[in-house]
Amino acid sequence: MGTVTQHSWESKIYPNTTRDYYVYVPAQYDKALPATGMEKKWCSFMYHK
Repeated sequence: MGTVTQHSWESKIYPNTTRDYYVYVPAQYDKALPATGMEKKWCSFMYHK
């Protein structure tokens, strides 16, 4: 099983705007290897909504 961590983000543009978000890291994740295409697509999706 992997781990889920909670993080908070605070806008520097809109005062008093904060968001909580969660990051799931699979147990088999190896940070020595480059990210897969799916992870890159997910990040792109998150920022271009």
